[in-house]
Amino acid sequence: TIQGRPDVDVTAEAICEGDETSVTFSPKANSAAIKDISIAGSTYKTNTINLGSLSETKTYTAIIVGTAGCSTDKTFTIDVEKKPVISFDPNTEGNTSRICIGQAITIKAITDQETNMNWTSKDNLSSPVFSTNSSQFTLTPTAARGLENPYKFEVAAKSKTGKQCESKEIYQIVVFDKATNRIVGDSAKCVESTLTLESEGTFKSYSWTEVGASGTALSSAT
Repeated sequence: TIQGRPDVDVTAEAICEGDETSVTFSPKANSAAIKDISIAGSTYKTNTINLGSLSETKTYTAIIVGTAGCSTDKTFTIDVEKKPVISFDPNTEGNTSRICIGQAITIKAITDQETNMNWTSKDNLSSPVFSTNSSQFTLTPTAARGLENPYKFEVAAKSKTGKQCESKEIYQIVVFDKATNRIVGDSAKCVESTLTLESEGTFKSYSWTEVGASGTALSSAT
């Protein structure tokens, strides 16, 4: 008796890198029944097989065995499309910018392929208003936010072609309060006497300038 071999259609769709994929073997009319399918050293008893996640395009050969023991080979390829790679301007360490309160900053997302972009505030801010296809936004913070609780914004970049693969990245903005300052000391002195003033506040560095006609820095300031 001459036994027939399995005759199947293979369905294997393209995926985005890192996504899981599966392949389905569908017997054609008058095909021998399938007993099992072997792919890359593993044997399966089902016609739909999960191949796990892939980071690049890969070609497989499946050995399809019928109930009578006859087999046929099928080669198929899973096309893997790259997700957009996102970078930022300004390009800062840890995707984090540090500015002072009231200072405007513009954040721009840059991708290695044509994408549609959408910025979202992770702090539920009503301003600025974010819109699809916007690669950048400008923010002028009115409240300080430290390193432990920065403003966070997420950009989603979706490819314009193929599977429209999507990548997401977070950008943070740390906002420092402006230095506070208070000058203490004598408000009036006699001519040719020494006037001592002291600056109290939160600052890293300072300079003294005479306010008046000259407006020059004071040489004896320390």
